[in-house]
Amino acid sequence: MLIEKLDRKDHEKTRPLYEECFPEDSKRFVDYYYSYKATDNEIYVAREGDRILSMIHLNPYRMQVGDQVQTLHYMVAVCTAKKYRSRGLMGELMNHVLDVMYDRGEAFTFLMPITEELYERFDFVTAYRQPYYRLEHPVLWQRELEDLGYRFEKAIELDCADIAKKSQSLLSRRYDIYAVRNAYYYETLLHEQKAEKGGIMTVWYDGKMIGSYLYDREDGLSIREPLVEKKHEQKVFSALRKTKETKIMTRVLCRENLGVPLKNMYLNEIV
Repeated sequence: MLIEKLDRKDHEKTRPLYEECFPEDSKRFVDYYYSYKATDNEIYVAREGDRILSMIHLNPYRMQVGDQVQTLHYMVAVCTAKKYRSRGLMGELMNHVLDVMYDRGEAFTFLMPITEELYERFDFVTAYRQPYYRLEHPVLWQRELEDLGYRFEKAIELDCADIAKKSQSLLSRRYDIYAVRNAYYYETLLHEQKAEKGGIMTVWYDGKMIGSYLYDREDGLSIREPLVEKKHEQKVFSALRKTKETKIMTRVLCRENLGVPLKNMYLNEIV
């Protein structure tokens, strides 16, 4: 068995394993992922010959960590082909990838677990819970807010720089750790949301953008990352009902590069 980092030109070769291990992801989403995210990430594999048995994707994000901006990695597509499971492949691959990030001086890494117990043995801990929300009567909710002077607009790519500027301002006032927002971040996120039959909605009041949220219509209207100015939160989002939480686990790598406690954070489910 060989553990290695794939050349980017070979990233597409991992798609069959991705589709085997994550059949719940739609073809639209997998197309998006391999067109946008798998073009500039790192993919580590365990293989025999040309056969990829196990893999871990490291997707890079610019993260605000206290007063520093660091490039850290979100671990995605952690999986092993069904017929090769329970042979210790993932353990060897995971330890190799953690060592790579440690040697680079990365403060921490994070992931969204299917089962927490699988990662606790690698010293991951649950550090954040991202809520998802539903609206029972979205049309009525929007009309009532419009009567109060609020306005909603579906974002297009040209809006992404302004959304990033607003979100960055809101997050910097509230959190010590979060993914840095820029135009590219939201352009990519917009494509991801569209792959899930959704998008990004901007919220306006008195002629100014006061925030935004992500939405999808895969199963009714689901909302995540509702970010608006504090004084408008109660009015705008009082009708939201939390339906579930996505757990995010972290693993500290280089504590000397952390600088702040791993608690006041905003770690959304990003790809």
